[in-house]
Amino acid sequence: MDYSFTLYVVGNNYLSLKDYPNAQKYFKLALAQSEQYQFYNNLADIYIALNELYTITGDYKKAAINVRQAIRYSTLLDNNFMLMRSWLSLAKLQNLLQKPKLAIQSLKNCLRVAGENFGDEYFLNQAYKELGKAYAATGDYQQAYAALLKYAALKDSVFTTESDQRVSKLQTEFEVAQKESTIKTQQQSISQQKKV
Repeated sequence: MDYSFTLYVVGNNYLSLKDYPNAQKYFKLALAQSEQYQFYNNLADIYIALNELYTITGDYKKAAINVRQAIRYSTLLDNNFMLMRSWLSLAKLQNLLQKPKLAIQSLKNCLRVAGENFGDEYFLNQAYKELGKAYAATGDYQQAYAALLKYAALKDSVFTTESDQRVSKLQTEFEVAQKESTIKTQQQSISQQKKV
């Protein structure tokens, strides 16, 4: 499982670098490994990534096939986090293909799976962003506005949480640096006293 996941991570790194042939190569290797041993969690992640790869490269037919596989494996796994992300990936593709009514249905599935206490504001904010786009494309501006308000609130929440974490990390680093400085000063003082 770790080997399959490592291949998936390498594929994602190539995807981030926009090296699409190598990304596809490593996703396919990860896919073969995961299919052989039925690692559903890895399979769902890999199919979501392949959907993104094929969407970026304009092969929308392959993108749609892969995202349907992600939904399939997420359902078999009974993993709401993966299933929510899979429906979100499908909705993004549908919005891109200018099929807003289908995107709205996919996003309703996405938000139903997420439920009230999903806990991952990043993916929720992405879902509401896509929902706002879809409603706007159908001309339902009131629903689009409501979805975009939720998107903005969740985005602010993610930003605040990330900022709090960064501030906390910097504060800890500062305190450690202060303690190390105090220790060095004390060591120098002790050294001078020994010399005296």
